[in-house]
Formats: sequence, structure tokens, C-alpha cells
Amino acid sequence: MSAPFDDTNPDLQVAAQVNAALFPVTRFRVGYDMQEVDRFLARIGEDLTSGDPRIQAQEVADKRFKPVRMRDGYGVNEVDDLLDQVANHLRVMGRADAAAATRATAEVRHPAGAHPAEWDRPSLLTVDPQTGVTAQMSWPRRALLLVIALGVVFATVYGVTSGLGG
Repeated sequence: MSAPFDDTNPDLQVAAQVNAALFPVTRFRVGYDMQEVDRFLARIGEDLTSGDPRIQAQEVADKRFKPVRMRDGYGVNEVDDLLDQVANHLRVMGRADAAAATRATAEVRHPAGAHPAEWDRPSLLTVDPQTGVTAQMSWPRRALLLVIALGVVFATVYGVTSGLGG
């Protein structure tokens, strides 16, 4: 039995977001098994629209999908970002199990060495000091930090103190 549509109901808003989610398809990098992701997201959507959601935040946060390579899969970061949003929504709505409530809020979603995306590139994590939330940096931010770091190294090695080389 579905709850009547109410655009002010946060569960229905999140369910709509989950049901409308589109992910980039990967082939030559690690991705998540598409059918497995689709089944889990369908379950989340059905649960949130049921009127009596039973799925717990920790179940969503702990969900792991089979990594695939050399065949179509969903982008790992994009799927993980959506699951993080759903888990945060469930926590805010008070649907975090007792074990999850005792865990630190800054817990990293994927421990070092366990996340398939780490097979392709190193991870740089940022921690918001006010909320303790840990997030992975985007590639543009990583590139900017690399350019700045190289500039500092260059200036240190060559003794450049001004933009005109004074």
C-alpha cells in the first residue's frame, strides 16, 4: 500500500530522487554491478513510499555492491553519494539503529583498501571540522591542490619570491 503523494513528505521526496537517479556507466574502470544496484535502489524506493519505512540508515550506509571491471557498471562515487544522502535522510528522520547511534559520525564510509574506486586512484579525504563529516575530494579540487603544491615546490627550489622574478 503506497502512501498518498505529498510533496512535503521527505520520505517521498527522497524516494522520488532514488527512483529518478541516473548514474554514469563505466566499462574500463571499476564500477558497481548494475542489476545489484538497481534491485537495492528499488527496495529503498518501495520502502520509503510504503508509508511505514523499515529500512535503517546503517543498512544503507553499510551496503556493498559487487565491483565489476571490463563490463558495464555504475560509477562507484555517484552510487555511493546517493546512498550517503539516503542514509543521512534516514538518520535525520530517526531511523538509525541503536548500534549506528553509538558509532562516531565521522566514520569513513569505505575503510582504506576496501573501496573499489581506490583501485584506480588514491583517495584524498576532507573532514569538515564543525560537523566531522568526511568526504572525498572531487578531481578538480585535487588538480588545483596539485598545481598549488607544484608551484610552492618550484618557488622553494628556484627561490622565486615575486611574480616578476625580482
